[in-house]
Amino acid sequence: MIDGRLVAGYLRLATPGHTVAPGGAVDDLVARLRELVLARVGEAAAAALEDERAGPEAWSRVARAIEEAGRRDPAFAREATRLCDELARRGAQPVPWPAESVTCPQCGHLTRSGHAFCDHCGIFLEWASSSVPAPTGSPAPPAHRSEPPAPVEASASTLEMSGGDESGRRVAQAIIDQALSTYVQRGRLLFNPPEQMRQGRTERVRVAIAQHGGLDPQLRALAPGTEDALIEDLETTPFMEVDLQGPAFSIVSLQAGDTAEQLLRPTALWQFDVTPERGGTHSLHLRVAMRVPLPDRDERVSLPALERTVRVRVDPAYGGRRFIRAHWQWVLATAAGLGGAVGAWIRLFQD
Repeated sequence: MIDGRLVAGYLRLATPGHTVAPGGAVDDLVARLRELVLARVGEAAAAALEDERAGPEAWSRVARAIEEAGRRDPAFAREATRLCDELARRGAQPVPWPAESVTCPQCGHLTRSGHAFCDHCGIFLEWASSSVPAPTGSPAPPAHRSEPPAPVEASASTLEMSGGDESGRRVAQAIIDQALSTYVQRGRLLFNPPEQMRQGRTERVRVAIAQHGGLDPQLRALAPGTEDALIEDLETTPFMEVDLQGPAFSIVSLQAGDTAEQLLRPTALWQFDVTPERGGTHSLHLRVAMRVPLPDRDERVSLPALERTVRVRVDPAYGGRRFIRAHWQWVLATAAGLGGAVGAWIRLFQD
């Protein structure tokens, strides 16, 4: 699925006031992206590109037109995404969406308008600034949209806010659908545990998530040594939670504090020290969840777990040390018993 807002952000590098160095590789890539989009999208993109005062509404129309063209023409979607990835690899950044800054009503921090959460305290901005539920009409068309990962139904408190009857239920469900449509984006995940490990030897496992496409080079930079690692698509919201589990491993999270949740800015990194405790073939399970803001609560939505198989080589010395630590009393008693038996046997022959 093509990310219309990302493509539009890079396309804005071709507008007056946002030019790049002429003649360079980035300039050439931007020109190719401009030609590609104009050939598929036409008037909407041309009008926005020619008007340096084009605002969020005009560029939102361009983003939606790009996504619609991508659904009709997969080859266009692939080429536009490839050009954006190449621009990101060369260090180019998409032009920020035209917007003003807003003040968080809880902490006073300035956050770019259009962000779902405060960059400082993490509170959901729209409903933090108003006690009025979301509009009762149909949800707005999404800027970044894929199918929601799991159905979320209205809670009792959401229904109470909306009246509690059948009409209120429809309003509450519309609120939820609007939240999913607005804040669930197609992101990227890098998770690359070793294929082979040695029993008792600790290795660092990293998990990196990006909020949208075009950030694969940044993900690899967060996790050194993963140049050839597979990067997968997944659904994201601004706040994501990651947990790594495996019954045959000792796993220590290196995140600060007690929470596994992080804000994507637009990427985030989770690190774990993983020590295999048993030899053989075992699995590591990565559990990922996202926080979806609703008027009365934040809904935690779990995504399908990822599983990686690891072959663990046996270390006889480590196994011996573990056995002694676990059964030291029995070992001492056995050694004392054997020592007494040997002493008695020696005395018997001496007599």
